[in-house]
Amino acid sequence: MSGNETFPSSVKGVLNISGALFNSNFINTNEPNLYSIHGTEDLVVPYLQGNVNNTGIIADGSGILHPYATSIGLSSQLKTIQNGKHDAFLSCNSCLIKIRTFLFSQLQ
Repeated sequence: MSGNETFPSSVKGVLNISGALFNSNFINTNEPNLYSIHGTEDLVVPYLQGNVNNTGIIADGSGILHPYATSIGLSSQLKTIQNGKHDAFLSCNSCLIKIRTFLFSQLQ
């Protein structure tokens, strides 16, 4: 609960900016809609699968999470920034518009 019983606290959408999960199988069919933005040359969090910030932790990035989510029937979108680094979304004007559009669509 959100602390206010007149407003729901359920998650309607997830915004994934240069993120990853330890395993894409953590996503299941009960998850909310997913919108991801990720650069293909992210050296902090892998776009596909790899070592997160050289910690020895292997994780699945947006390039794996998005196709997995769609394969199990979730609503998922991915904005890939070719040659983009970890903070590529900051210099992507269309990314900010797409983030806003996704978030507004989840309010309905």
